[in-house]
Amino acid sequence: MTSSISSQQLFLIVDDQDPSFTFQGNWVTDGGGPWYNPTTHYGTGNFTFSFEGSSVAFIGNSPSKQAYPTPTSRLNYSVSIDNGPFTNASFPSIEGQSPGQAYMQWYTSPTLAPSPSSPGVSGTENVNHTHTVTIAQPQNAAVDMALVTLTESNMPIGIGAKVLVDDADAAVRYEGSWDNVTDSPYLRYSPYPGGYPVMGTTHQAGEVGDCFELRFAGTSVDVYGIWYPSTLSSAKVTLHATLDGTLQSPSDGTQPVGRENEKYQNFLLFSSPALTPAVHTLTITVQGTPMLFILDYITYTPAFATLGEMPVRDIEKGYRGCMGRKEAKMLPVGLIVAVVLGLFTVGMLVIIGVWRYSRKTRARRRMGHGTQQSSSSSSMLSTDYKPITITLIPAEDSDLPPTPIEKDAQTSQYQHQYHYTLNRHADPLSSNRHTDPLASDSDPPDCRSPSCPMQGTVYPHTHSLKDDSPETEALLYYPPRIRSPLSLKPNLVQHHSPAASPPRRKDHLVLL
Repeated sequence: MTSSISSQQLFLIVDDQDPSFTFQGNWVTDGGGPWYNPTTHYGTGNFTFSFEGSSVAFIGNSPSKQAYPTPTSRLNYSVSIDNGPFTNASFPSIEGQSPGQAYMQWYTSPTLAPSPSSPGVSGTENVNHTHTVTIAQPQNAAVDMALVTLTESNMPIGIGAKVLVDDADAAVRYEGSWDNVTDSPYLRYSPYPGGYPVMGTTHQAGEVGDCFELRFAGTSVDVYGIWYPSTLSSAKVTLHATLDGTLQSPSDGTQPVGRENEKYQNFLLFSSPALTPAVHTLTITVQGTPMLFILDYITYTPAFATLGEMPVRDIEKGYRGCMGRKEAKMLPVGLIVAVVLGLFTVGMLVIIGVWRYSRKTRARRRMGHGTQQSSSSSSMLSTDYKPITITLIPAEDSDLPPTPIEKDAQTSQYQHQYHYTLNRHADPLSSNRHTDPLASDSDPPDCRSPSCPMQGTVYPHTHSLKDDSPETEALLYYPPRIRSPLSLKPNLVQHHSPAASPPRRKDHLVLL
């Protein structure tokens, strides 16, 4: 049975660079190592940490072997709480290391009671949860982070603070073949000192498809693990992450060049972009892992100000499992946008094509039916033209050069271009008949409106001549967009047939 999320306890993670830390004496800042965020402080002076909460713990490297006077000795340091007297404390012993250095939780305070804000005034509102812990003479131990525990609903969460969710927390729901390591042994890191996971537990996945789900109320989320390849060739793990059902960029856990064979903690496996202040769902799925995927902890920036304001019910009711989620199969946002744009473009092209086809069809219908054409010539007619029959009358004038006629291999016809012009704008009103070969049997309308073709307008046509046709037969292709011209007089054009190779001549094209 799945455990419920606790609203009675919360952990805050505080980096050593946070102003809550005050370092005094000889301290050195180390960056770029296996540290959280990623820096640590080590030295022999004192440091004080101020916080609002119920208790605090410090995590970092314990003193090195050189700090121990004898192999069996234990090193001590001093602790003062809320400006009280200093008391002695000892660094924990390390499994199999006598003595030895380890990355570990080397100090944990007792549960600290709140103090009244105003003496003599009672009530839960009149309490102060602010405390200070001072560590003196830490023997070159390192402090990497502090973990603050909140247990009261009115305990505030500072601006910029981050909540730590341990891998063993009930808020993390696992599916697949995960190994739950509740009491982690000492892990040998390289080239850094070995140590223990944060809070001593991990979840380990070695199968593709293993996944976990986390619901949280925050504005960002980060996932941390332990980098622990068995060989150089296995130093890789590939994860797929979704946030609220949107697939994030796959996280390839390959280390930078020169660090593939290293083993260490606080390895950032996934980091989210900025999120809206709301409840979100994170899923992580193992897609490829020649080595163990070891989850240690998760951090997020909370979208609530106190422990009591955490929306536990909203968080609980949104869990649906991470295996087989429909959202996990969604395409990346960029690919979705590309597909939508592509479909939109195709749709627009189809609409334009249909519009042009409909326009041509309507134009042909408006023109009516022309003179009949033979079935032998219908196969070569363009949909942009209407055929009529014309007669070629030879003329004596031969001052124009010939125009080449190109043969169409499929229709065995010769074609060339010529032009005609409108002879006049319209026939007189008294005229009963019009020379309009494209009109139907009925008289065409009188064309005097501004939309009629004007006198002198030039239009191109194709003159086609078959191999076996007499020179007095040809087809004139008439643009259907011309609306019922009342009188046509083609220009003089030059034509010749390659088969007959006639002399140059100029022909008048006269409409039947």
